[in-house]
Amino acid sequence: MFHEGAILLHVPQNTKVTISAENDVEIAVSRTENKRDFAARLLRPEDCLCANEERGAGQMNECSTRLVRTSFDRSNCPETNFFIGEVVHFPGKWSSYPPHQHVEPELYYYKFLPENGYGLAEYGDDAFKVKNNDLTGMPENVTHSQAAAPGYAEYYLWCIRLQDDKNIVTTVVPEYEWVTKADAKYFPDI
Repeated sequence: MFHEGAILLHVPQNTKVTISAENDVEIAVSRTENKRDFAARLLRPEDCLCANEERGAGQMNECSTRLVRTSFDRSNCPETNFFIGEVVHFPGKWSSYPPHQHVEPELYYYKFLPENGYGLAEYGDDAFKVKNNDLTGMPENVTHSQAAAPGYAEYYLWCIRLQDDKNIVTTVVPEYEWVTKADAKYFPDI
């Protein structure tokens, strides 16, 4: 998961799935109600919307550079009710910063390398220490961002339940948006 993207199986309701593996694997299952009928689809990393998109590069003195792998949303999987992807979050950096929110609820499942690592999950005015194999969830319209402890790479699988037939709209917290501007001045130059 840190070095290669996931393989996803997207199936409609009332579909029996059997998975066999020849090697050790980790499997995450995300489910939500979806009354649409559609053909089951296997998505390999090369079928996904983006693989290893470097986000945050060149901004905020590189404090939020990370790799984002967006698996699918309605643009490449119109029948879905999910927006799913992964983030490989570099040690000591922030992710999903500045804090943002959206009307859809979201889940994060965490892995760390080395496994004894940890990070902080910011939800509104609260922050929670997250460790390997932790799962967090946030309701709709809660601002959130992530931070990884120095020395520890953080991975998280994110899963957003899409509402109605609308695409997700992300809103950044205005008071922190200045940090993304090309001419932003940071300490010690402030």
